[in-house]
Formats: sequence, structure tokens, C-alpha cells
Amino acid sequence: MEDIQAVKRVKTFILPDKCFENRVACAWRRGNKFSIYPRSQIPNKTTSESDNKTADKILVFNQEILLFTPILRKLVNEANGTFLSLKKVTETSKNTENQVEYLKLSRQYRSIIRVCIENLQEAGEKEEDAVARNNLLSYLTIFYSIECIWHLCEILYIDIIPGDIVLPFLLEWVRFHFPHHEQSAVQLLESCERGSEDNPDYWDTVVGMVVQGRVDVARALLKLHSAVDTNEFKLVDNSLRSMPVYSV
Repeated sequence: MEDIQAVKRVKTFILPDKCFENRVACAWRRGNKFSIYPRSQIPNKTTSESDNKTADKILVFNQEILLFTPILRKLVNEANGTFLSLKKVTETSKNTENQVEYLKLSRQYRSIIRVCIENLQEAGEKEEDAVARNNLLSYLTIFYSIECIWHLCEILYIDIIPGDIVLPFLLEWVRFHFPHHEQSAVQLLESCERGSEDNPDYWDTVVGMVVQGRVDVARALLKLHSAVDTNEFKLVDNSLRSMPVYSV
């Protein structure tokens, strides 16, 4: 069954009938390319210019490579300088600690990725072809995840954290990369309507604010609930009010 599914995902090409009139031949070219062309089994010994002219065409196939995309190629070129600088710093600081330079280069690399993400977003909005747009959105998801994970590793392994208290930095990381809950909270609080629990994002936003340490915002959202005056909600509000939090 898996073999059948794999076959369905293979790209197929319909070659022009002209390729098969005089039989077809294939030849590998440089890199990841190969050519398909008509080939007669009977040698043609004529040498006149008119006989040598033919309507046959050479078809060249090559695999599409992700990094040859102009936007991603720009990313590679700019990131190359950062990694070369990192190599120099590593060679010159074998016997000394140089965390400040490592942190600087890490943030520089993340900045390059963020620019790439913005360029992919702009290109995706302008792209009219559905397939090309989906490809750009896929690239966007990949590089957003890369930047998100890199930022987390930067906090845990590169950044110099006073007292090794990492929680405030993790809260900042969550707020930076997952702003959806904060945006939903702003919309709910601006409407300031009793009975906001009917909003499908209400409880998800409340929980998200608690997880991010935004307890005051979570309490404000709970006050928009139609059952806010019940003992259960008063107990929850009191628990949140006395909940220890870290300020970022």
C-alpha cells in the first residue's frame, strides 16, 4: 500500500510524440540534469545542409532545488557572511570565552531569517499562481519554525542570563512568537461585552494569557463572563490574584 502511495506522488511528464518517431535517447548532463531527444537507429550519411535541418528538440529536465529560489538564495548569501564571522570568532577565542560575540552573531542570523520571512510573505500575497503560492507558504512555515527554534536555543544556550533565571526570557519568547492570544484579548477587552464566553476564542485566550503570565489580563477577561458574580468565579479570581508571577 505504501508503494502505491509513493508511486502516486511521483511526478510524471508527457513527452511530445516527436520524441518517439525515430526512437528516443537519454543522456545525463552536468549536475542534476538529463536530456531526452529523438534518436534514429539508422545512421544518416547525408551531409547536405538541408538534410541536417530538423524539427526535433532536445528536452532538458532538472530537479527543482529549494535554495535556487531568489528569496532563499538571498538568505544563503547573507547568512554566509554571518557564519564566516562565526568561524573567525571561534578560531580567535579558543582559549577565551566570547559569549557576547556569539550572541551578537546569533541575533544577526535571526534578523536575516526575519527579513526572509517578510519577503516570503510579500511574495505570497502578490503571487497569482496557486501552486507557487502554496510553495511560498510552505517555505514561510519552515523558516518561521527555524527562527522560532533558533531563538529558543539562543535563550537556553547562548544568552548570558543573570542568575540563570530563564523563565522571564521564556515568557518573552512565547509572547513574541505566539501573539495570537494577546491579539484576541485586546479585541475582547475592547468590545467589553458581558457574555463574551460565546466567542469561540474566549477560553483559549484566557488560558493563553495565564500560560504567558498575563494574569491581570486573564482576570479582566473573566470579568466579561456572564457568571462572573458566582462563587466559583470569585474563587478563581482570588486564586489568580494571589498567583506568583515573574515580570518581564
